Amino acid sequence: MEMQKEKRKALPILPVDLEIEILSRLPAKSVVRFRSMSKLWSSITTTPHFIKSFNVHSSARPSLLRVLEDGMERVFFSFPYHQDPQNRYTPVEKYHMLTSSELVGAFGGDHPFPFPITYRILNSINGLMLSTNNIYTITVWNPSLRQHVKLPEIKFHFDSPLLCYLGYDPIDQKYKVLAMSCNKYSPGGNIRVLTLGAQESWRVIKVPSGISQDQDDIPLKHSIKSGVIYSESLVQGGICINGVVYFHEILSNFIMSFNVRSETFDTIKKPDGACGRLDRYVITYALINYQGKLAWICCRSNRLWVLEEAKSKLDWSLSYLNPLNRDPSTDDDDQMIHSSKHYFSGVTHAHEVIYMPKNKKKPFCALYHDLKSNSTRQVAYQEINHKWSYCDDYGSPGFKEMFNYDYFPNHIENIMSLKSLGLADS
Repeated sequence: MEMQKEKRKALPILPVDLEIEILSRLPAKSVVRFRSMSKLWSSITTTPHFIKSFNVHSSARPSLLRVLEDGMERVFFSFPYHQDPQNRYTPVEKYHMLTSSELVGAFGGDHPFPFPITYRILNSINGLMLSTNNIYTITVWNPSLRQHVKLPEIKFHFDSPLLCYLGYDPIDQKYKVLAMSCNKYSPGGNIRVLTLGAQESWRVIKVPSGISQDQDDIPLKHSIKSGVIYSESLVQGGICINGVVYFHEILSNFIMSFNVRSETFDTIKKPDGACGRLDRYVITYALINYQGKLAWICCRSNRLWVLEEAKSKLDWSLSYLNPLNRDPSTDDDDQMIHSSKHYFSGVTHAHEVIYMPKNKKKPFCALYHDLKSNSTRQVAYQEINHKWSYCDDYGSPGFKEMFNYDYFPNHIENIMSLKSLGLADS
């Protein structure tokens, strides 16, 4: 008995700094579990310094987030970028988002609606996601903590679709939401910004009159100027790079940028020859972050444009990519896209193009094609035991959301509680 007590006394005590370093390298679910085990660990892991350190380590293990919808329910699947060395098939983490009835109840809406409530995930930044629906409920979601919060009500025309994007200012370290109405009958004053924080409210943003010079050729610029987005389903993007959110309308020749810190808009002409359409209901292009710069990748034409700044002028530099599984003797651009029933699903920060298979009922392989080395690697994943494991991206249910980019590459875990932003947890 005495010897056991002496052994307990002899156990080494880890320095607090070492404990912090160990905790910051753990998965989010482990950190959350340890918070409930020790007041000291709870205090350590909720400080802004620790959360920032955790995000740095988390960014070294990003994943591809897949969001599926069935009626009013959302299910998130997280696909790690690298093969699990201890398993033949890399595990896929799955977690659910509340159904619409639960969301409506959680957000105080106890009145039945005479129409279906539909949700759309719009973008993802630092592990936080933004979604909206057709009754103007705007929600911030942290999948790592299973948290969601409703933002303050926004006063727009009720019948107008809503386009929103989440942005992050790395200088002031603030998150902001940009909201635009799609109602063409109520022009003016339809662009709002909300800073995520306690006692914040929506602010009307004025767009300089000089932003639109050719309204016929630049429909999105005209829409922004008048405070109107005519069709939110035609708008793509939402990527945030160095405090600037970029998005574009498919039918426009321009990309819109929104500076999160200054809350100002600007325009960038799309690259000449960029494909900006849907091929057989499959998106084969995307705005991406390429070495900290905005880039436009088109997998249909195997080209990459990077926005460069030279002599205070922005211009696109063009690079030709080595296609995946393409026979050099043929000119069929669609061969690479649809080969082996894999389709374009995004680009990693390591400049690998991700191709996911359609059928995920059985263990399956995703392809990661390196743009620099022209090499391709595979990651074998476990089957998705879910009724939506087979999603036909050329038809139902993919057809109804063919404009929704429901793959979110470079998603990281974030242990920041939404309460720390002054938002009440729903």
